[in-house]
Amino acid sequence: MGALLAAKRSKPGMLTRSYQWACGMGRAKHFLTAKTRRRAKVRVCLDAPVGDGSSGLTKGDLVPDPKAVDPWAFSDAADLRHELRALVDTLPDERMRYIIRQRFWSGRGMEAIGAELGITGERARQLLSEGLAGIRMMIVAAEAV
Repeated sequence: MGALLAAKRSKPGMLTRSYQWACGMGRAKHFLTAKTRRRAKVRVCLDAPVGDGSSGLTKGDLVPDPKAVDPWAFSDAADLRHELRALVDTLPDERMRYIIRQRFWSGRGMEAIGAELGITGERARQLLSEGLAGIRMMIVAAEAV
């Protein structure tokens, strides 16, 4: 339908068939999405009771809050951070400990950390990799016990 309308409006030789087809498909897509959007508007009362109403729950009680923090997950993450800090503190090389702290807890770049330590950014990356490998080995050893 849209292709026919586009062809009817055009002057001979002005529009190509592919352009006419694209115009027609655009009109069809717009028509179908507009119809779909109108049908999708369903209103739900969140204060409506769930089931027969004897539980006292409403539909709003069942909708999860995306910004809510799970207290158990938060405490687990805090424990994990504490354990990781303790593992970093057990690394034998002071430079490795410093690089890991600066990279992950301060968010600094490797070039800046290397310049501060008087080494290249590539050497700082190597020390970071060695330190992380050491932490991985300690975690694997702890899990094996």
